[in-house]
Amino acid sequence: MIMADNVEIGRINVGQTVTVQVPNDTQNLYAKMDWGWSPRYPAENVKDGQTIYMNGRFSLNILRNLGILPIPITLEDQPRK
Repeated sequence: MIMADNVEIGRINVGQTVTVQVPNDTQNLYAKMDWGWSPRYPAENVKDGQTIYMNGRFSLNILRNLGILPIPITLEDQPRK
């Protein structure tokens, strides 16, 4: 799920591109799964019409799988190569 503060504003799957509307009063954007969340991305850094990329990383860390640590996804203004 794509979250704006604590409100779901969209859903995304691997390889998919989505467009979401971010409420004007949003403080942070982040990705969320049933068991975890990504680090927060300050919404003040997002300009109207800007693309934000959800860059995932592979992790075998068992604490991430238990929801103790953030999921290995970051929101960034550039795609990861």
